[in-house]
Amino acid sequence: MKNVCPKCNSFILRPTCAFCLTDEIEAWLERKKISIVPKFKDQMVPLLESIKKTEKQRCSFCFMETAYITCLYCFTKHIYEWLEITDKELSKEFVGFFKEFLKRPTRVYA
Repeated sequence: MKNVCPKCNSFILRPTCAFCLTDEIEAWLERKKISIVPKFKDQMVPLLESIKKTEKQRCSFCFMETAYITCLYCFTKHIYEWLEITDKELSKEFVGFFKEFLKRPTRVYA
């Protein structure tokens, strides 16, 4: 089903591809602690595989047709949980900067 997050089954108002989200968070990490970026890239592979859908959808930011659409909450939650293990201090800054993304979305019940 389009416009539904594959991880939490919530409605996605503005579908965003994982590549746009990755670019945004990677740019933030580069400004904060560049040495952590290679680890970030490595841990993105399992996340991307877990959100891959069978049908493609257009990203509302880059307009690319992709199977890697997820909600902002699930994506940023995954990064936050990884940062909690990797760098607790950075995870606190992450929550402060991306707090709007970490708000739980509305679930879809069919």
